[in-house]
Amino acid sequence: MGGSIFFSNGAQLPLSTQDFYYVVERVRSQFNSSEMGVKEKVYLPLDEQGMTFISAKPLNKQDFSSFSKAVLNARAAAQAEESFSRFEGVWNLVLERLKQDPRFESSVKRY
Repeated sequence: MGGSIFFSNGAQLPLSTQDFYYVVERVRSQFNSSEMGVKEKVYLPLDEQGMTFISAKPLNKQDFSSFSKAVLNARAAAQAEESFSRFEGVWNLVLERLKQDPRFESSVKRY
């Protein structure tokens, strides 16, 4: 069945079920307590609507910055895991789609 990460209207990443949950749960763990509202917006389809996707599409630039930071931190944390080499290609796809979003440029300047 799989799942998808929606970054913006033109940037979506369909993933296998295993890859989807691997990525989204690692990203989820990287939001800090002040970003719970952003996390809830992104994970609403998955957590509250029973859908197999998360979406950053409705986020404004500031919220997208928090999402981007969580993704980048999740990838950095995953690099320390033994299984990273198995998922490195998935992480590369996630980062590629993230960087396609015009909101990404302004988000990386903040960090």
